[in-house]
Amino acid sequence: FAEGEIGGGYPSIFKGDFSVFRLSGLSPFQISFSYDAAGGFGNHSMNDCFSDRTTNLIVNKKFQKNQFKWGFDASYQALSNGLQNQVKGITNLNQDDYDAKGNFTWEIGNGFSTGLDAGLNFYHRYADVSEGKFPIAAVWIINPAAFVKWEGYGFDISLNGDYTFEDDMENVASDSVTHRGTFGFDAQWANDYVKIFGNVHGLVGNQLNKNQILAPFTVGIDAFFPVYFANRRFSISSKGGLESNMNRIADLERKYKFTNLVEMPQESSDWFANLEMAVPLKESFTGNLGLEYRHTAFENGYWQPDYESQTGLNAGIFTYSQKNLQQFNSKLSLTYHYKIFSITGGWNAMWMDAPVMSNPYEIFADINFQSEESKWGIDVNGKVSLDSKDKDPVINAEAFVRLTSAVRAVASVNDGIKLFKAEPRTYAGNYITRGGTATFLLKF
Repeated sequence: FAEGEIGGGYPSIFKGDFSVFRLSGLSPFQISFSYDAAGGFGNHSMNDCFSDRTTNLIVNKKFQKNQFKWGFDASYQALSNGLQNQVKGITNLNQDDYDAKGNFTWEIGNGFSTGLDAGLNFYHRYADVSEGKFPIAAVWIINPAAFVKWEGYGFDISLNGDYTFEDDMENVASDSVTHRGTFGFDAQWANDYVKIFGNVHGLVGNQLNKNQILAPFTVGIDAFFPVYFANRRFSISSKGGLESNMNRIADLERKYKFTNLVEMPQESSDWFANLEMAVPLKESFTGNLGLEYRHTAFENGYWQPDYESQTGLNAGIFTYSQKNLQQFNSKLSLTYHYKIFSITGGWNAMWMDAPVMSNPYEIFADINFQSEESKWGIDVNGKVSLDSKDKDPVINAEAFVRLTSAVRAVASVNDGIKLFKAEPRTYAGNYITRGGTATFLLKF
């Protein structure tokens, strides 16, 4: 099979996305390529470095022979963000991420299986420099893992372990190397209505702040069952425990633009508990509720850029700090669906601490029309951040028409109010983002 899309729009947008794949059979594979670029946004000249560009290439292949399965995944992502004349002598900040993974599984029989995984990653951050210098990152990660699993009678039980080595070759400091190992036990039992699950792991490493060992764990339950007042199932999910995650330089710098992590980030750990419910009401309504509590554990705080303070700027680029957070978040929404029409409205709230780049209080809505034969469709959605400095809501709209059985024409407007007012939308500090855009695509 093959699918893709190609098109462009304002301001100087070009977008292409192509995939060739086979999902079934004994030898499935996928090859995907995508490119998305924009320049000159905010009514600036194309030469003023108000631009961004993303390129992705993904290849994966799976094999199977008798009781053996193996495969590999490889990916490449290149990001480039224009520095908008904020950094003297530097036009663009570039980030290349190369990733390769291999896996092997032996299905022994009677529900038993065992396997090995291995991962290799390289992240390269550099800048287009006309004068001066900019710090380079060249980070290698090696991640081997192994598991033994048994499945049967609704149970899924496994023992697993992994080791991670990370090294920033451009930083000779002793703390520029990460050693991290885990060994744990995962188990779950499920039937048609209930899934009960839990896990516990031993974690050792040199990036745990004041700790040398932690024991992350999770316990939870998912339940789905019919109710007399609707033709759909009521669902409820709840879990809690201690969560601990390794912070990769690549993940942080790709998530947060215009930043530079000059040290190897420590682990982030949280005590957490959450609850999610989906409640069907009659034939057309569905209510959704989500609650989550998080509290930093063992001083292993949340890594985030200092966007909100000019003291966080280093020659025009934002630096990072680790902060302890206590969060209580809620999500509430209601959806109505009737034939070709649906409408959703909701409210997200962060009642305690809010991570950077998040909106503590946000109202959102979505209206959708789609013909029963999917020959045409219209979607309009928007959100309003109640405590944002920018009071303009984000309004997006998209419409499609099926030209043939295999081709659709799609027109879209993103951040329509900013597009109409010809104003930029602030990203952080003096940096802006694309703001209002209009595109036309052909999807096949």
